[in-house]
Amino acid sequence: MKTPNLLQITIRWSGIDNNGTLCNNVFFGSKKAFDHFMSVQHIVLITYKIEYKFKQRKKANQLRQQFTSDLANLLQTGLSLVDALTLLSKKHSTTELANLIDDIYQQIKSGKQLSEALASYATYFSQNYIQLICAAEKTNQLPTILAQLSAQQTFMLTISNQLKKAMIYPCATLLFTLFISVGLLIFAIPQFQNIFSSFNATLPLATRAVIAISDVLTKFAIPLLAGALLAPISLVLSYKRSVRVKKSIQHLLTKLPFIKKLYRLKQVASWTNVLAVSTKSGIPLPEGIALANNTLTNLVLNERCQSIVAQLTAGSRLHQAESDTHLFSQDECYLIEIGETSATLPHLLERISQQARDTIQQSLEHLSKWLEPVIMMVLAVVAGGLVIT
Repeated sequence: MKTPNLLQITIRWSGIDNNGTLCNNVFFGSKKAFDHFMSVQHIVLITYKIEYKFKQRKKANQLRQQFTSDLANLLQTGLSLVDALTLLSKKHSTTELANLIDDIYQQIKSGKQLSEALASYATYFSQNYIQLICAAEKTNQLPTILAQLSAQQTFMLTISNQLKKAMIYPCATLLFTLFISVGLLIFAIPQFQNIFSSFNATLPLATRAVIAISDVLTKFAIPLLAGALLAPISLVLSYKRSVRVKKSIQHLLTKLPFIKKLYRLKQVASWTNVLAVSTKSGIPLPEGIALANNTLTNLVLNERCQSIVAQLTAGSRLHQAESDTHLFSQDECYLIEIGETSATLPHLLERISQQARDTIQQSLEHLSKWLEPVIMMVLAVVAGGLVIT
């Protein structure tokens, strides 16, 4: 069975082998390689389903979080790595995770380190993750580091789910309002326009503006619809393919009210958590900072933070180098200075990360409470405005 690769598709299949046994598994590779595999193994294919990148990424995050959390819990009880993997294999015997655990178990029994076994599953485990596990193995802190990685992954999944829940209702309401408004402008307003024209009277400015908008939408409905559909698609493609566009959008996110606060805190939480974990693992500070920089999804902030290592080499202290990046607040830099002075840097980094997480969760809760009345007001203003005019 091929190991996953980020450039490959995932194929979930079920079939009957030479012994007449029904089997289910997951294949990582191209469709051509999958067909060849089925032929060589003499498996009669019953069903298969192809999963593409966006779905693979979501499932990979969930499986990695589950694997990390379960393994951390078992190792913290004092079990050996082999025994822990054996129990995990039994627990997840009917899931996709079982295939991954079984293969890792076999590699561990053959003499490989856990980090070496995880390296063959690039779809699930990033290079950062593997390097942290490797350092944890060398310093005998695997249970502790796995627990911290699990907490970080749980936080990221929780924040992602909270943000989606907070945005689903307002987005759905805005789309509904938009469709109703466009429908009125295209189908209802022209009927009233015929009535108004028979009055031979000067209409109010607001009414004339609504009629003008209705005329534009009626005459150019198809081009406007095509533009409305193509614009977001073009923006997404440009964001993925153009570094310049990506930087511009990410820079805009750091300037928008409210969003810039959440965006900064998310980057700070990830950065400080990874640096805390790497420092506890025994990774030298410059290498730990390089790992932490890899978690920064914002290219502008990432470039700024690349200078931290150079400043440390030149003799600056960590809190001084961080203050120049404009990513960290004065309070956060002050805590890091205390950590450097008192030799408690990992503890203070964890504290900063936890504070950032708590603030994000509180902000999202407030966002959910305030969005509903605001959206209702917008809906009332739009609908009422069309009716009044």
